[in-house]
Amino acid sequence: MVRVRGAAVLAAAVLACALFSAAPAPAQTAVNLGNVPIANTGWRYNLVLIRAAGQTNSFKAEQYLAYLKQYNLTDEWVVAYAAAVSAQFGTPLATGPTPNPLPSDPSIDPILGATPIEKSGWRYRLTVLKEEGKYSAAKQAEYEYYRDKNRVTDAYVDAYAKAVAAKFPEDAVTAPPPVAKKPYFKFYRGFRYTGMPSSFANCGLSEFMRILYVEELFGSGSRDVPNVAHLQNKVVPALLKENKQYVVIDIEHWDPITEMDKLITVIRTIKGGVRAAGNTKMKFGFYMLLPIRDFLAPVQKAAQPERWNKWMGQNEQMRRLAAEVDVVFPSLYTITENRDHWATFAKANIAEARKYGKPVIPFVWPQYHDTMLGKGTEYLPIKYWELQLNTIYGLSDGIAIWGSVKKGGGWDAWDGKRDWWPYTKSYAGEYGSVAYTSACKA
Repeated sequence: MVRVRGAAVLAAAVLACALFSAAPAPAQTAVNLGNVPIANTGWRYNLVLIRAAGQTNSFKAEQYLAYLKQYNLTDEWVVAYAAAVSAQFGTPLATGPTPNPLPSDPSIDPILGATPIEKSGWRYRLTVLKEEGKYSAAKQAEYEYYRDKNRVTDAYVDAYAKAVAAKFPEDAVTAPPPVAKKPYFKFYRGFRYTGMPSSFANCGLSEFMRILYVEELFGSGSRDVPNVAHLQNKVVPALLKENKQYVVIDIEHWDPITEMDKLITVIRTIKGGVRAAGNTKMKFGFYMLLPIRDFLAPVQKAAQPERWNKWMGQNEQMRRLAAEVDVVFPSLYTITENRDHWATFAKANIAEARKYGKPVIPFVWPQYHDTMLGKGTEYLPIKYWELQLNTIYGLSDGIAIWGSVKKGGGWDAWDGKRDWWPYTKSYAGEYGSVAYTSACKA
């Protein structure tokens, strides 16, 4: 139900004054106001202001008609009341026809009227807060506070969100990579889903990139120190049997600087065992550690140069570990909706990775990082995903695609119709060295 708020439309007063003299007064019939007190404040006077604003704002027009129904009044009554107020206080008369909530452009939601549609400002921020409120009680409370403060409704916010999506179609993919095709470039599958196709042959992707997670690296033993026997007797034989080109060691719970010796023990044990068996093809590297992943250092470089300098120093300290790897796997997962910030972060991290003199294959993920409040695990708009592939393509030697996590945790279910996948296999087939053909079954 629409509710009248005492100060709901005072912001329209300036507009109302301009409108009062903008058009001839409507035809009036004799209306008996009875003993109603005549005042230039209160809800009756607010109806006069809403009526004026409704001449050019469809949302106000809709409000006005709803209030007439709620109070069982007519437009003629409000016009007569405006005349009485004008006679007593010298305020302008009501002018213009009965407000109509239907705009002349049928593509515009009537509730928005002539409201400018932008991806900024308080209206857009309300659409973001409303979405975040689905996953956070605090964000929901914040949304309701600002919704009421700005005197709008849920329907208005939903309509604005829809209008923003229509005006800024983020799924319109048009831009090719910024550099010529690289004949050696490959897109590696590092993702896994439940119900995933058994084969990705002819889909533009290279072979599955083998990722060693902590469960496999440590077995049932302690995760505080390397389990050398387990690595030699379990991990190495499994890798030799699979014979993949790339092996990614994913240890994220050790401090890469203060516990670097433990990391070196792990890679030397695995790599040494594989080489001792005569396999020189398999290449090894650590996920995320080279360089140390940092978003804020490059994004806030100008404002916080001390953070940038600290990051430079840390990455220099990592050269001892970099000497042990065959390839560098920086992590460029998405923790922001700001695409310029992501690009700054990605370019800086790849530049740091290049300093180690090894091939660079960044990891990306077609979802927002699961730590992002409200947005976590939501699939990226295709235009954003396109930006990421284009940015990395021009600066690296390959792309590793990781995923995927469902909201609440666990592996997501495979859906080959999600936008990211048709676009990715087409992109990989066109710009990578593995063909994408009609024989692709994924």
